[in-house]
Amino acid sequence: MHDWLTDVAVPGGLVSARDADGVFRRVMRELGVPPLRRWLMWCGVRWGALANPVRRAGWWRDAPRVLALSVLGAPIVVPPAAVIAVALAVYRVAESLVTRLTAGRTPEPEPDVWH
Repeated sequence: MHDWLTDVAVPGGLVSARDADGVFRRVMRELGVPPLRRWLMWCGVRWGALANPVRRAGWWRDAPRVLALSVLGAPIVVPPAAVIAVALAVYRVAESLVTRLTAGRTPEPEPDVWH
Protein backbone atom coordinates (compact mmCIF):
# COMPACT_ATOMS: atom_id res chain seq x y z
CA MET A 1 0.00 0.00 0.00
CA HIS A 2 2.74 2.46 0.95
CA ASP A 3 4.80 1.53 -2.11
CA TRP A 4 1.81 2.19 -4.38
CA LEU A 5 1.17 5.53 -2.72
CA THR A 6 4.79 6.62 -3.06
CA ASP A 7 5.36 5.15 -6.53
CA VAL A 8 2.05 6.12 -8.15
CA ALA A 9 -0.09 8.47 -6.07
CA VAL A 10 2.63 10.91 -4.94
CA PRO A 11 4.22 11.40 -8.40
CA GLY A 12 0.72 11.61 -9.88
CA GLY A 13 -0.22 14.41 -7.50
CA LEU A 14 -3.03 12.39 -5.91
CA VAL A 15 -1.56 12.60 -2.40
CA SER A 16 1.41 14.29 -0.74
CA ALA A 17 4.34 12.27 0.53
CA ARG A 18 3.51 13.39 4.09
CA ASP A 19 -0.04 12.10 3.67
CA ALA A 20 1.17 8.82 2.15
CA ASP A 21 3.44 8.26 5.14
CA GLY A 22 0.67 9.28 7.53
CA VAL A 23 -1.75 6.84 5.90
CA PHE A 24 0.91 4.15 6.27
CA ARG A 25 1.13 4.86 10.00
CA ARG A 26 -2.66 4.95 10.43
CA VAL A 27 -3.13 1.68 8.55
CA MET A 28 -0.54 0.06 10.78
CA ARG A 29 -2.51 1.31 13.79
CA GLU A 30 -5.73 -0.17 12.37
CA LEU A 31 -3.93 -3.48 11.79
CA GLY A 32 -2.83 -3.58 15.43
CA VAL A 33 0.87 -2.88 14.88
CA PRO A 34 2.34 -1.92 18.29
CA PRO A 35 2.96 1.84 18.71
CA LEU A 36 6.75 1.67 18.97
CA ARG A 37 7.06 -0.37 15.76
CA ARG A 38 4.67 1.78 13.76
CA TRP A 39 6.35 5.04 14.83
CA LEU A 40 9.82 3.67 14.04
CA MET A 41 8.57 2.48 10.65
CA TRP A 42 6.98 5.87 10.02
CA CYS A 43 10.28 7.48 10.97
CA GLY A 44 12.06 5.23 8.47
CA VAL A 45 9.76 6.13 5.60
CA ARG A 46 10.07 9.83 6.46
CA TRP A 47 13.88 9.51 6.28
CA GLY A 48 13.38 7.77 2.93
CA ALA A 49 11.29 10.72 1.77
CA LEU A 50 14.21 13.05 2.46
CA ALA A 51 16.37 11.03 0.09
CA ASN A 52 13.78 11.14 -2.72
CA PRO A 53 13.26 14.47 -4.53
CA VAL A 54 9.66 13.59 -5.43
CA ARG A 55 8.80 12.80 -1.80
CA ARG A 56 10.94 15.49 -0.13
CA ALA A 57 8.31 18.26 -0.15
CA GLY A 58 7.07 18.93 3.37
CA TRP A 59 9.81 16.86 5.01
CA TRP A 60 11.01 19.74 7.18
CA ARG A 61 7.58 20.02 8.81
CA ASP A 62 8.15 16.53 10.25
CA ALA A 63 11.86 17.01 10.94
CA PRO A 64 11.58 17.67 14.71
CA ARG A 65 9.48 14.55 15.24
CA VAL A 66 11.65 12.43 12.92
CA LEU A 67 14.85 13.58 14.63
CA ALA A 68 13.43 13.02 18.13
CA LEU A 69 12.21 9.53 17.23
CA SER A 70 15.55 8.76 15.58
CA VAL A 71 17.45 9.68 18.72
CA LEU A 72 15.06 7.73 20.95
CA GLY A 73 14.97 4.75 18.59
CA ALA A 74 18.70 4.54 17.91
CA PRO A 75 19.50 2.36 20.95
CA ILE A 76 16.86 -0.10 19.76
CA VAL A 77 17.62 -0.07 16.04
CA VAL A 78 21.38 0.52 15.71
CA PRO A 79 22.79 -2.51 17.61
CA PRO A 80 20.93 -5.17 15.60
CA ALA A 81 21.53 -3.21 12.39
CA ALA A 82 25.27 -3.16 13.14
CA VAL A 83 25.31 -6.92 13.80
CA ILE A 84 23.44 -7.55 10.54
CA ALA A 85 25.81 -5.25 8.61
CA VAL A 86 28.86 -7.09 9.96
CA ALA A 87 27.29 -10.50 9.23
CA LEU A 88 26.49 -9.45 5.66
CA ALA A 89 30.05 -8.21 5.16
CA VAL A 90 31.49 -11.50 6.47
CA TYR A 91 29.13 -13.45 4.21
CA ARG A 92 30.15 -11.35 1.20
CA VAL A 93 33.83 -12.04 1.84
CA ALA A 94 33.18 -15.76 2.34
CA GLU A 95 31.08 -15.95 -0.82
CA SER A 96 33.77 -14.15 -2.81
CA LEU A 97 36.47 -16.52 -1.54
CA VAL A 98 34.42 -19.64 -2.33
CA THR A 99 33.58 -18.28 -5.78
CA ARG A 100 37.27 -17.66 -6.53
CA LEU A 101 38.34 -21.04 -5.17
CA THR A 102 35.75 -22.90 -7.25
CA ALA A 103 36.12 -20.86 -10.45
CA GLY A 104 36.72 -23.04 -13.48
CA ARG A 105 35.66 -26.27 -11.81
CA THR A 106 33.12 -28.54 -13.44
CA PRO A 107 29.76 -28.06 -11.74
CA GLU A 108 28.41 -30.94 -9.71
CA PRO A 109 25.76 -32.95 -11.55
CA GLU A 110 22.19 -32.30 -10.57
CA PRO A 111 20.70 -35.14 -8.51
CA ASP A 112 18.13 -37.32 -10.23
CA VAL A 113 14.97 -36.51 -8.32
CA TRP A 114 12.68 -38.46 -10.67
CA HIS A 115 13.53 -42.03 -9.61
